[in-house]
Amino acid sequence: METKKYGKLPPPKNDVIAYNKKRRELYLEGIDYLFGKNGQDKNVKKAYHLIKQSADMNYAYAKNAIGSFYLTGQIVDRDFAKAFRIYNKMANRLNPNAAYNLGKIYKDGLHVPQDLEKAKYYYNKSVAYAVREYLQGEELGLRFLKEAFRFSEEKINEVFEIYHNNPICEFCHGLVPVENDFAYFRLNIRWIRKTLFNTDDSINFSRGEPVLKNGYC
Repeated sequence: METKKYGKLPPPKNDVIAYNKKRRELYLEGIDYLFGKNGQDKNVKKAYHLIKQSADMNYAYAKNAIGSFYLTGQIVDRDFAKAFRIYNKMANRLNPNAAYNLGKIYKDGLHVPQDLEKAKYYYNKSVAYAVREYLQGEELGLRFLKEAFRFSEEKINEVFEIYHNNPICEFCHGLVPVENDFAYFRLNIRWIRKTLFNTDDSINFSRGEPVLKNGYC
């Protein structure tokens, strides 16, 4: 049987690690200027410029923030429909800030009929997304829980435990129980259980329900 030989794949156009670091830094610097934090004077125009650069690099947190510029009409013309579309797209990418913003829109009835059930749905999603982000090494997930919901350390521990029981499948994005051995979280789950909950015992789940294995249900 003949086999074909293929050349090596071309190198990526960007250093992925450096690219991700740069877009994250641009976003965080923009947020500092937006709110006048970390020694920066408040400068909305400069904030938008930095955040827009990050958004153009497809950073979900920055894209969500651009949605908020459209929602409030700062720098850009106010466009609720565009803000709403951005929030939806970023929530579909499991961004906690975007899910939170959708929850707030439905809670307050901002240009949509008030729907408290939808608000609750998106608020709960935002918490799950934030925990997922933190478990994957993104500190902004933990910052979100502290700043958006003002969770105490006790409450943060509680939502981490809830997520451990019902994490997000990385394929279907549904909430499903995790297997007893916590394979999905590998070392992270053991560190969190020992550090936050002072235990390393396993939790039993119904075998009749879908479970996670290596991140997928």
